[in-house]
Formats: sequence, structure tokens, C-alpha cells
Amino acid sequence: MTARRTALKHALTVLAGLAVLCGCGPAAQPGTTLVTGATLLSVDPERQPPTPITVQRALLIQDGRIAAIGPEDRLRARNPGARLLDYSGRTIVPGFTDAYSRIDGRVLSHAPVTLGGAASLDILPTRTALRAAPDAAWIIGYGLEEALLVSASRSELEALDEALEARPTLILSRTGGAAFANSAALEAAGNQNDTPDPAGGRIDRVRDGAATGLLLGTARELVLQALPQPDPSVRADALEEHLVAMRVTGVTSVHLTEVSGDDLIALQSLNEQNRLPLRVSVFLDARDEVLADKWLERGPDRSGRLSVIGFSLVRDGTLAARTAQMVAPYSDEPDAEPLLRDTLERAERLMERAREAGFELVVKASGDAATDQLLGAMERRGVTDGAPAVRLAGADVVRRDFFDRASALGLSVTALPADLPRDPSGDLSDALQARVGTRRIRRTRAWSDMVGAGIVVTSGSGDSGQTPLQMMRDMTQRDGRQADLALSRDEALQALTRDLDGGNGQGRFEIGQRADFVVLSGNPLSARTLGDIRVEDVFVDGVLDLAPELDPERATNPAAPASTEARAAVRPLPR
Repeated sequence: MTARRTALKHALTVLAGLAVLCGCGPAAQPGTTLVTGATLLSVDPERQPPTPITVQRALLIQDGRIAAIGPEDRLRARNPGARLLDYSGRTIVPGFTDAYSRIDGRVLSHAPVTLGGAASLDILPTRTALRAAPDAAWIIGYGLEEALLVSASRSELEALDEALEARPTLILSRTGGAAFANSAALEAAGNQNDTPDPAGGRIDRVRDGAATGLLLGTARELVLQALPQPDPSVRADALEEHLVAMRVTGVTSVHLTEVSGDDLIALQSLNEQNRLPLRVSVFLDARDEVLADKWLERGPDRSGRLSVIGFSLVRDGTLAARTAQMVAPYSDEPDAEPLLRDTLERAERLMERAREAGFELVVKASGDAATDQLLGAMERRGVTDGAPAVRLAGADVVRRDFFDRASALGLSVTALPADLPRDPSGDLSDALQARVGTRRIRRTRAWSDMVGAGIVVTSGSGDSGQTPLQMMRDMTQRDGRQADLALSRDEALQALTRDLDGGNGQGRFEIGQRADFVVLSGNPLSARTLGDIRVEDVFVDGVLDLAPELDPERATNPAAPASTEARAAVRPLPR
């Protein structure tokens, strides 16, 4: 960070603190900031098709909300005591919402190592991680392309096991659909040749029943349960660091799904200590029946930046691991079998109970058979627009009648672009067509057709850690037979800035809305490539975060743990 911006950050923090403590500063306008020079960009969801609105206006922020929008000279004249922030040449968009993200405090507490850059199994940097953390009881890696694991031969898995040495090691794929546990991890988890496959999971085995280490779906839980449980304060710190890393990428609101009771307690502790760096909407893991019953009795809760608003279920696996439930066999592996986790009966029961208690329900379903069955369950239960929402996450492949049925039900869809199959180099298009074939490709990632049918589309990172701009790139990628199925950049911007949690605002610039917005280096609608765009600053409740320049390591690796300096800088001021 430059000395000027460091000084600016320090000055803003000090001024805000003085205003709270002693009422210093312009008496008429305490806590007022005027943001000038930038182009404001948002999408008006009331217009069909969604229409971008680009205006050269200043933003007046007061008490964490947008107090006025208008010409700079007029707002300056009316607010002479306001603090000024000049963003000439920049573009400001409403804060990004990650509408479906999974976190696990157990994993994050063990300082996982990112493996996203690995192009093959034999060059994984895990040995370096072992040397760098000699006292760690476990090593966790994440972000590996799923194709590297699910397509690995038995000999490659054996070689990987030998390379990982004797420390318990668990490697998680970028979509969460596959994992690899070495022999030490399987032994620590008590895995035996006769250990049964869990619901929604599969342990890959050789003919004599011995596990190869490849774990599909929920089978990874068998090993995760063996991880040493972190101290509550360590879990809270790890969750905070993860949320800080999300905010750095422009996320100002995240919907966390499959949240456990322990992670909820940690999030509540962070909220009480005013340490949540962004807004968090929680969807509890409905598999925990004790937790679900407790909250169904209590009802939704909103406090500070934390909201408990729903429950989450997972119906099937992923296209990337060939475990999504399909009507017809996979084109590249006809014998592949789906992994089904939560039953339709459980989904139908929870729809009814959640609706009565005022909760929402999000169900992850990827394959066309899984999405078709979910629509049938909603139709049987009479779930219609106007009731507490049922959201569908995934919908990677759908049947022809999906669009009309989903629109009639008022169903929203959260696209998970990271869950789509890629080849080991990360390429999307060729792997996707090989997986589903030429007949189904027209109904795969059909986000544009969904928008055309009036279905509300949002976007989420799932397990992948994708940034909003990376999601926008994947959602607008146009190639081959799918060229007209991708979203336009206008539509993708709307998907990324719309927050379906009504308590958080609607992702547009309006007087009275919370001052959550992102300063970009350029206009994502007109830039030659989205790779040219950088997140420069992030505001939540009108509080500035200078994170990308504050933490140089994360400028090149957004998933890197936040530095102590970055953590301190984005921690919100007392409200």
C-alpha cells in the first residue's frame, strides 16, 4: 500500500473513532463521507431484460447507509464537512453476494494448503507443506481440479500415497465432490475394508476391498471426523480469516450453507465481538436434526451482520465427479452411478416445516433427474411464489420442461460455475461436452434460458473459493454449441450483486440502502477481458477496506491466509 493510502486509512479510522467518542468534527455531519469521481454501475432488476445503469454521480454515505446520490458539486455544497474519497477513473458496483458457499471450521482451523495450481498429481506441493509445518498433526490440501482425482489410475493413487509420507493428509477437490486420504489418514479415521459407504458417498476400493484413498461425495466426512477438534477460539479465528479473504475479492455478503452447530457458535461469537468483516446469512445443515428442531422452534434470527435464515440439503453429487443424478447415462462413462445424499422425503418434510416457521430452504441438485424430482416435490407440497423461498443450487443440467415449471413455482437458481467439469488444465468447454454429450449440451448451464424464463439467477462459489470476477468469467464464457446459453455481462453482474436475503438490500444504488459497494479498476461490462479488472477497495456499512494493496500475497493468491495487518484493517469499526 502507498504511504498516502496508508495515511488515509489511518486518518479515516481515527476520525471515525473520535466522532464516536467525543463528537469531534463537523457538528452537523458526523460520520459523513462523500465518494466522488467514479462511475456508478448497477443493473435495474425491474427492467426486462436487465438493463445496466451507468451514471457519473457522487455517493454521500452517512451512518453506514447511502444518504444521497447526485452531482458532486451539489453534494459538496450541501455537505461541507464530509470526508472526501476521490475515485476518478474507477467504476463502483454494488457489493458482490456469494449466494452459496460452504465452509468447515474443522478444515480451516488446520491451515489448509492451496493446490489450485497443480496440473498433475506428481507435482503437488504437499511435501513442501509438510516441511513448512513440522508440528502439524494433519496436513489439509484443497482446490485441486476434480479431474486429477476422479480420473487417476490405481498406480497414480498408490504413488501419491507414497509421496505423502506418514503424516495424515487429506486433499479436497475444488468442488468438494472428491477427496484423497493417504494411508495414515485412513488409519487415523479407523477405516477398515468393511467400512460401509455413507449415504451420499463412496469409498473407492480395489477388488480385495482395500481403500485406494479416493473418497467421493460424503465419504470424506469419514476422515474429517477424525480431525482433532479445534479450540472454539481457534475455530472463530479461522472463520474470520476466511471471511476476510472473501471480502478482499469484493464479497460483501455471503450465504453459508450446511453450517454446523459448532461453526454457528463461532460465527455468533464473531458477530458479538463485532469481528464479522461482511454480512453472513446462515443456512443450517439439516442433517443435524437436533439443531434443526431447535431453530424451527425458535424461528429466524437477525443480529448485526449475522442472520440465521434457513436450512440446506444436498440431493446429488457433481457433474465433475460423475455423481450427479442424470436421466440418461453419462456420455463419457455410462456405468457411473449417482450419489444421493438427502432423500426427497426429507426435503418434502422440511419444506413444510420451514415454511411454517418462516425459514428458507436451499437444495443443491446438479443433474437433470435430481432437479426434476425436486420440482415434483415442490409441486406436491404446493410451494409457490410468495411463501418463504425454496432455492435451487446447481441445476447444471435440466430437462426441457424445467424452465416453465421453475418459473411457475417462483424458484430461484444459484449457479455454481466451479462445479462444472474441467480437464486437468482447467479448461471447461471440451470436458463439459464430453461429459453430457451433444443432445444434452443445450440444456447444460442454461443460465441465459433461465433468465429468459423469468427465473431469478444468482451465483455462488460452493467449495471452490472462486472470486466474484472468476464466477463472472465462467458465467459469460461463450463457446461452441453453448454460445447463446451463457449470460451476458449485464446479466452476470445482476446475478453477482443481487442478494436474496431481503435484510441485506437488493444490490443497487438507492438512498437508504446499506453502503456496501466495491471499487473496481475498470468497467466489467466494457473491459476487453475480465482479467483486466481488479478489485481496489471494498466498503461494508460505509467502512473502507484497502485490502488488495494491504496484503501483497493475496493480490496474486486470493485464497492465501490474511496477514495480521490485513485482518486488522478490515475489521469493522464499532457501530
